[in-house]
This record gives sequence, C-alpha cells and structure tokens, in this order.
Amino acid sequence: MPSPPRSGRIGSTKSKTGCDTCKIRRIRCSEEKPHCVKCTSTGRQCTYSALRPQKALVSPFPQFHSGQRERRAFEFYFHRAGPALAGIIDPTFWNGAVLQICRLEPAVWDAVISLSALYERPPISDSSPFSLLYSPADVRHAYHREALVWYSRSLSALQQRIHRGVADVTISTITCILFIAIELLQGHRSAAVALYTQGMQLLAEVTRCPASGTELEFMMATTSSIFHRLRAQFLISTDGALCDLWATDYANMRKPFMSIIEARNTLVGLVAGWKILNKHVKDSLEQLVEGHIPEPSSPIQNRQRHLKDRLMAWHTSFISMISAHNPAPCPSPQNSDGPTSLLMMTYLSIWIETQTSLAFNEMPYDNYEAEFTQILQYAPKALNATRTLDGSQPGFMFEMGVFLPLFITALKCRNPKLRRQALSFLLDSPPVQGLCMCAPVVDLIATIIVIEEDLVGLDRAESLIGVLAGPGRYPDAANRIATFNVLSNVNDDGRRENRLHLAAYLSNAEGRCVVSERSVLLPLLRSEMNL
Repeated sequence: MPSPPRSGRIGSTKSKTGCDTCKIRRIRCSEEKPHCVKCTSTGRQCTYSALRPQKALVSPFPQFHSGQRERRAFEFYFHRAGPALAGIIDPTFWNGAVLQICRLEPAVWDAVISLSALYERPPISDSSPFSLLYSPADVRHAYHREALVWYSRSLSALQQRIHRGVADVTISTITCILFIAIELLQGHRSAAVALYTQGMQLLAEVTRCPASGTELEFMMATTSSIFHRLRAQFLISTDGALCDLWATDYANMRKPFMSIIEARNTLVGLVAGWKILNKHVKDSLEQLVEGHIPEPSSPIQNRQRHLKDRLMAWHTSFISMISAHNPAPCPSPQNSDGPTSLLMMTYLSIWIETQTSLAFNEMPYDNYEAEFTQILQYAPKALNATRTLDGSQPGFMFEMGVFLPLFITALKCRNPKLRRQALSFLLDSPPVQGLCMCAPVVDLIATIIVIEEDLVGLDRAESLIGVLAGPGRYPDAANRIATFNVLSNVNDDGRRENRLHLAAYLSNAEGRCVVSERSVLLPLLRSEMNL
C-alpha cells in the first residue's frame, strides 16, 4: 500500500501569521503580539515578519528617487551599520522598524543614509580623545559633508511636516533616535541631550493620547523603551543633571521575567535609579563642613534600601528565567551567553555601587573583590558577542554595553591586578558606546591609578603602557579618590587646557572629616591612547 504523500511541514498546522522564531522551530505560534507566549515562556527572542521589511531583501530602496551614493549608503546600513547598532539583545528597532519605514518616509531615509555614512567613517575617530570632552569632531572630509547634507535634508523634511501640522508622532520619535545617533557620531553631546529632551516630550504626548493599532502600539513601545534606556546613559553622562526629567520608575517585576529584553529594560531602569541615588549622595557631600562627618538623611537611606530591594528582586526574577531553560542551577561565566553575561556584569556593578553608596570613604569597596572578579569573568563572553566577522569591535554602539561595569571596576576596585584587567577589557570594547567614550576614560582612570598608587611623580612624562604594565599596589586610604571631574579652559597662550580635579574624603585620628583636593594637568602620561 503506497504511503500517503508527505506534507511540507512536520507537526502542527502551519501558521502564516506566526512569529519568526516559532516558524524556525516548526511549532504552531500562539500569535500574541508583540511577543508570543511560546517564545516569552521559554526566554526566546520573538519577532514578527510583519514588523520587518519583507521586500527589503529584494528591493530595499525607497519608492522615491535615490542616487547611487545613497543606495550604497543604505546597503552599508542594511548589512553592517544596522546589525551593529542593534546590539546583542534586541534588533527590533534598527533592523526592523527603521528598515520598514525608511522606504516610505523621505525624512527617515535621509537620516538612515546619513547615519550609515557617518558610521562607516566616524568623525569622532579623527579626533584626539581629550578634545572630544569639550568640543565635537571637525568635519574634514567630503564624505562627512555629504552625510551632513543628507542629515540637513532629513531635518528640513521633518520640520516642514511639523509646521504643516501633519507630522506623525511615530515618524518623529524614530527620526529623533536616528538624529541622536548622528550627533553622537560627531561628538555633539549637547545636541544629543537636546534631542533626547525633545524625544521625551514627544513620548509624554503619546502617553496622553495613546497610539491605536497593534503595529503602531508595538513601534511606540519599542521607541519608548529606547528612550528609557537612553535616560540611564544621559543620567550617567551628565552626572545626574537630568534626574528630574522623569521620575524614577521601578516597574513591578514578574517572576520570572518573560524574556531577556524585559530583564534588560528593567535593569536599565534600576541603573537610572542608582545614578539618581548617587547624585543625592554627592549633593549631600558637597555640604560637608570640615570636622563633621554627616549622617545620611532618612530620604537617602530609604532610597538606598528601596533600590537594594529592587535589585535583589531583579536578580531573583532573572535567575528564575535563566534556570528554567538551563540545566545549570544559575548563570555562571562558564555557561552564560553574551546577553546574560552583559546583564550580570551590569547587575553586579550596580549592586556594589548601591551597597557602598552611603560610605564616607572608599575603603568599603575592598569588601567586594569577589564581585569585581565575577564582573571580569563575565567580560570575555560579553565582548565576544559584539565582535564583527573579522574579530574587531564596531567603532560605535548606540547602547552602553560593557562600558559601565568595566568603568566601575577599573575605578573603584583597588586590587591592582583586577583594575588593570578591567582597563584592558575597556580597550578591547567598542570605542564609543552611546555617550560613553572609552579612549579618554581609560586615560583618566589610568591617571587616577597613577595618583592613587603613587607610582610616579606628577612631573614625569611616563608612558601610560609602561605605568600599567607594572604590578601596582593597593593604595592607602588617604590616596583613594572619591570624586573627579574634568574642566577645560583656554590659557593665556590661547591653547586649550584640560585639568583633572580630584577629591578624597578622609577621617583623621580624632574621627573628624578631612576633604583633600588636588588638580593635575591632562594628559599626565605620555600618549593619550597609544596602547
């Protein structure tokens, strides 16, 4: 008896409107949007083809006119810039919404090709690290000027729609994110802050008049999530100056999280909460009266306690999600992938900072060497996840990535071996991660290490690589820097100078506080970034 003809699909009835992940797994999708239960319940990433430009693979170019150089710029975005900007956790915006809308909206198209051209040859890579602390990069090349022409064209198109009263809020928020990336690639930090503020105001309008329609709601949720993550970056970059723009939002946490994306977004909210706590503590320290060691105020203590509770709840939910799909009892550096490693690094660093946030001096950080060690053990997996096909790191990432946990480790861990390893990992990470620039930061931290460990006299032009190649030592309590900032000014000769201002908070034999301040001219060490 002949066997019945086999169908082209094994298992359940084929779902034409299911998510991509379920199609790949060859199971019937439950089709909830934006993320189906089949994926979220197993911690898998869930995307729908309807949210991606199906025609892009065949005809990715817009319906309106585009020249050869524009098409080349778009192809570079499609194959290189977009995937790199998407990061390692969620490609929905850069590889999805942007590609879908740019073929129909000239303002978005122009922003995409401008971003692509700047991403291929970032203007910030032509500038010395310390110069970017006080001014944007110079436009020196024709291809940069062409990219700025496209950027100007995009701005003009959007402004015309706004003036006519026909600007779509979805298009406006998407272009705002693209504009922020364009400004960051030029080192225009102040312009990026202004755009971020405008984007937050747009989202506030959407909150008052919610979007309707499944796909529109999904796109607005995606852009809102990006702005929430940007908030943490801007808080860190401005040292908490924007902390009143949005109230701290500790969303209720499900146990376990439904996806790695949900876990990431919740953790970034806690990072913002830590920075706000950190600013309040710094503000209280600025009120120090020498001779009196202040007791933290009740509101600050309550804020710290609440943040610790939320961090513990996040960790519990995250471990539950990972353990449900991993035979290991909990994530470890050996059995974790890139996204899990990145989140664990970030969690551990913020946990340390929260635990020590009310300490008057820097000595309590010595109690967390085990946690600092864990951060560095997770780092290789997180770094490998962002490498390109040739093994190098992308020159620019929109998300903050590994910068924050490695920065905290290099700055606050006084174990000489561990902090040097953290600096080495920073040098191996993407050079620019959102608003965070690794090159000047490595120089700043290396200078602080030299001062804390008393390695060389300040009048010697030592090589940075030579100083950090040595074994180092644990710094004395009196040498440990608590706060620092960089001030730039033009001297009498018309040259710009950068000075690193440092402060240490100490207690003397009588238990009275002493504030020790000093200032050094940068760069202290020979070679800004020739490591």
